[in-house]
Amino acid sequence: MVGFGSLFVYTFSVFVKPLATEFGWSREAISRGFAIAALTVAVSSPALGRWLDRYGPRRVVLPCIAIFGLAVASLGTLRPHLWHFYAVCLLLGMVGNGTGKWVTPGRFRAGLQNG
Repeated sequence: MVGFGSLFVYTFSVFVKPLATEFGWSREAISRGFAIAALTVAVSSPALGRWLDRYGPRRVVLPCIAIFGLAVASLGTLRPHLWHFYAVCLLLGMVGNGTGKWVTPGRFRAGLQNG
């Protein structure tokens, strides 16, 4: 499953040099986008957890996946304005933890018994 960890975290370094070449941004400025996304994930995780408990995973995960996909797709339309890149990183961080696999209680217990 594609999510914040597998798509953004593990592939970000691949795009640093091409972004620097394309837009003339420093590697430090590009890496700041990663820091924005990572910190936003940390800050938004408690709220996402509360929403998951209150509304259930389907009502939270599906919109998060849709927003995450649109945000990643919008990276293809980046302009040479660094604030646009930071805004997309912020959005990716806000919905990042909502894109993971959800575990129902039955699946969790089965994993513990099989583990």
